Amino acid sequence: MDKQYRRGVLCILGATLAWSSAGLIARVAATPPATTLFWRSVFACLFLFVQTALSDRRGFLPSFRRIGWDGLAMVVAWAVSMAAFISALSYMRVANVLVFQAAAPFIAALLAWVALGERPGGVTAAAIGVSMIGVVIMVSGSFGPNDLIGDALSVVMGLAFSVTIVLARGRPLMPLGTVTALAMLLAAGASLPWADLTPGWPAFLLLAAFGIGQQGFGTLLFTWGARRIPAADAGLLSVLETVLGPLWVWLAVDERPDANGLMGGTLVVGAVIVAGIAEQRRRAALA
Repeated sequence: MDKQYRRGVLCILGATLAWSSAGLIARVAATPPATTLFWRSVFACLFLFVQTALSDRRGFLPSFRRIGWDGLAMVVAWAVSMAAFISALSYMRVANVLVFQAAAPFIAALLAWVALGERPGGVTAAAIGVSMIGVVIMVSGSFGPNDLIGDALSVVMGLAFSVTIVLARGRPLMPLGTVTALAMLLAAGASLPWADLTPGWPAFLLLAAFGIGQQGFGTLLFTWGARRIPAADAGLLSVLETVLGPLWVWLAVDERPDANGLMGGTLVVGAVIVAGIAEQRRRAALA
């Protein structure tokens, strides 16, 4: 394992650890979804704007000009995904929401097939089928109105996140830091009318950690790591978020996944791992 690869792995693991805290912070802060989304987005946006200004000597405006129309579409899709994610957490278990997020790359593979003509391989196609079965099992016990709302929001989150993946794949050199900062700015503006601007110091500090640490620094670490290791490796390591996120909530606030969530989630995570390993082997064979 060379030094660059080792650094990339450490960055991806750090990003995954940061991202996995989302459900726990949302549960402990206990603020309404609009308040959580607003303050998380504000702090993450400020962090990313400062980081972009420090890392790009040309300034923010040239980076903004480079994103193009597909970049603006990615901004909107990412903002919708974040809003749906935060809202879904208030209706359903963290584990269930993260399983939908884990299935997003497979939804993206289907969209890429339609939009970019990228036909998925046999293993990926099988993993898509297995993950869809897992999602169906997971939502099969959703009978109450809150469960159905949570499922619907999770579907919106997964679809919107899949769109961002496809758009990023179409533009490998997209300035993701700028796109993320603009998505945060859009999410903050959209949630402002319903947000509590004085949530109290404990919640305020938690939401600052949510925006700066979980979203801002997590995104930065993932961007650094993804430049140093193959995409399949980065995707495989990031699956740990789906495992760690529910674990932190289980340990801290005793929120336990139900039987359907465990069964369906296991299928989805298993499909992601198998597909990631198969992609690694395919790339190794081509090298």
